[in-house]
Amino acid sequence: PIYKRDKEYQTLAKEMLIATILLYQVIDKRGAGDYSDKLEDVLVTYPGNDIDMTLHDLFCLYVQQSNKPENTIATYKNAVKLFVELHPQSNASSINKPMVRDYRDNLLMIPRLRSNLSHLNLTKLAKDSSINKLKDLISPATVNKNIKSISAVLSWAESNGYFDNVPNWSNPANGIRADDSNKSPRLPFDESDIKAIFNKDYNSLTNSKYWIPLISLYSGARLEEIGQLSVSDIKEDREFGFWYMDINENEKGRRLKNKSATRLVPIHNKIIELGFIDYLDSSGRVFKDLNRKSKDDKLTPKVSKWFSRYKRDKGITSTQKTFHSFRHLFKDAVRSQISNEELSDAITGHTNPSIGRKYGLGYGLEKLNKGVQSLRFDITDIIRYDSRR
Repeated sequence: PIYKRDKEYQTLAKEMLIATILLYQVIDKRGAGDYSDKLEDVLVTYPGNDIDMTLHDLFCLYVQQSNKPENTIATYKNAVKLFVELHPQSNASSINKPMVRDYRDNLLMIPRLRSNLSHLNLTKLAKDSSINKLKDLISPATVNKNIKSISAVLSWAESNGYFDNVPNWSNPANGIRADDSNKSPRLPFDESDIKAIFNKDYNSLTNSKYWIPLISLYSGARLEEIGQLSVSDIKEDREFGFWYMDINENEKGRRLKNKSATRLVPIHNKIIELGFIDYLDSSGRVFKDLNRKSKDDKLTPKVSKWFSRYKRDKGITSTQKTFHSFRHLFKDAVRSQISNEELSDAITGHTNPSIGRKYGLGYGLEKLNKGVQSLRFDITDIIRYDSRR
């Protein structure tokens, strides 16, 4: 897709104008009887052939032929844009490791928030940042994400035969990374954090803000996995008498992190006691207060921002503790309380997708339920949800 606000639109318009002028020049000559210019020599087809294709050309084809989510495409587009700014007019087949290293080194020098510097390309951004000694630079992890995006487009092109005519071609982005060994890992919430989050003030929260943190605490499920649940995904195992979540991609617009994320997750009895089943409507999404208005088409960005503010207000200021810390806490709790990491992986979706669907490593849904029900957290201040809130 290309829009008038895109720089690519201006480039396309310019190329179309040039092509039109060249065409009329040929027509003018022919009107005077001069047929020496051949149209095929004047009107260039873009791209001319595989070996002449630019990284941007390949990216456009990748978008057309792959089925990646919009947020992934947006990430790749930004990575390609920055690379092309640094190495304009380079054929994709000529990209080499020194060029990718140069890309990495320039990325490491640009500011994290650069909306006021949008008029600058990558080289000028890096230079401006160096001159002004800006400190709030993008993280090595973000740099590696960009390099990985470039690598993904090139790998796709290789798999589809675009480099077959290039002798001994290999992906130049492979093995090049920014050093992120000093990055701060996410930490799990501890007992004092849980008491601070789930205190008496928590009872005034409504809808998704009330339920999503509680569900994550007792299931280790990811924020978006919970947010996109439908009422039909909440099911009862009548044979053994417990409820579970069917986390899947069965509905349009849903995206899970990977195939392993598709799984069945038992719902802890504490969630049932607090009135979750009574909260459910007859159909549709569980959390109707969420909508897909974010640029990456997710339902939960606002919940994430709200929770960041909420936990800070409760005295949890560490940047290493985020909503995802519920997931880390859950895994630690399963390890310590039932000493079974494989069972934890089956519940959180860190293994193959067969686990949690009554197959794989011998873990049936009943056993997964026993593992979930064994967990205990101190949230005594939380009262049953009043659906009239």
